[in-house]
Amino acid sequence: EYCHKYNFNHFTQEQRDAIATTDGKALLFAVPGSGKTTVIMARMGYLIHACNVNPKEIVTLTFTKAAAEEMENRYYENFPTDKGLANFRTIHSFCWNVILPELRSKGFYYPKHLIGGTNQSAAEEQTFTQAKIIKMVLKDCCGVTKTNDEASQNKIINAITGVKNNIILPKDLGTIFIRKKPIKVADVYSYYQQLLQQHSILDFDD
Repeated sequence: EYCHKYNFNHFTQEQRDAIATTDGKALLFAVPGSGKTTVIMARMGYLIHACNVNPKEIVTLTFTKAAAEEMENRYYENFPTDKGLANFRTIHSFCWNVILPELRSKGFYYPKHLIGGTNQSAAEEQTFTQAKIIKMVLKDCCGVTKTNDEASQNKIINAITGVKNNIILPKDLGTIFIRKKPIKVADVYSYYQQLLQQHSILDFDD
């Protein structure tokens, strides 16, 4: 009845089972392009419209902001009356919204900003972006003042990300070359972290 009402009759029996499973955990394992996202959208609609689950009690998580926006748009195409009720977030955004109020409730006011966070105000986005911080690093550590030097910016970002994501010491990455000039990753990383702390900022790699 639910599939017929919302024009989901094309689903296979396995997909219908995934949509209608409400007790316990459910793992949907399938190849790319097989309709996992569509099933997730239908499952969310099923919980809300067939099971009377409060939309505020459902969180749909994905990895990127673009993917979250796509899921949100696709959901509202099928369930326009739910607009503004459903909750689509990136994993980072969800964690930020869980951790930050807890920190504030205990009297901690660091960090004030999250670089690239989906919940930043327009003023924060204008003042604190990773690109601006990286340009400061390039200028002060590497002597690069050209603002549109994307190649150099990417080298710095990749070096810093490598340190944080691989949990290694900056000195172990040795040297990178910025405009043929050797730059120690340890120096770049140290100054980058100094700037983040100075402005009460975290980045996603933190």
